[in-house]
Amino acid sequence: MVTCSGRRTLRTPRRSANAFPMTSYFNVTAPLVVACIDGGDDGDRALRYATGEATRRGTGLRLVHVPMEFLPYAPVTPLYKMPNLHEVGASILKDALDRALELAPDLYVDGALATGGRVSAIVEESATAACVVVGTRAWRFYRTFGGSTSAGVAARAACPIIAVPPSWADVTGPGKVVVGVDSDGGPSVVLERGF
Repeated sequence: MVTCSGRRTLRTPRRSANAFPMTSYFNVTAPLVVACIDGGDDGDRALRYATGEATRRGTGLRLVHVPMEFLPYAPVTPLYKMPNLHEVGASILKDALDRALELAPDLYVDGALATGGRVSAIVEESATAACVVVGTRAWRFYRTFGGSTSAGVAARAACPIIAVPPSWADVTGPGKVVVGVDSDGGPSVVLERGF
């Protein structure tokens, strides 16, 4: 394990034996596509979308998981041995790394277990990323009871954010593209990327 600015890189990827050298197809010196993994369906959607995005861009993929810092514990809850939250987070990240390599065996993939607040850790990752991919939840319920990670990241990130909704399906072929245009960022750049 390598420790780097408060994050742990769990492993570097393996490549299939019949693959050409990675540098001939994937520019690993270019900014990576960052996928935010949470161990649930939202994180899996982000992982699947980000794997395709990294392949389309010809770069690598960085999986980031920010484990919870504490678990709420009620006084009347029976006493059970509590798992170490860092170990649980490492397990979630390892499973995501395995899934990414299953989806794209020749793709450069690495992972980071970040610390601190979820939004601030992802925003920090965005400083060197090509884009950040996050899964989203149904707004009506979660908006009432808690903050939105995707909204918090989108408000402060240093790169484009791709929020993958629950209705997204991994299909190929033509589809609808929605592009938000802001005159400060140059509409032509946004429209070019959208189409």
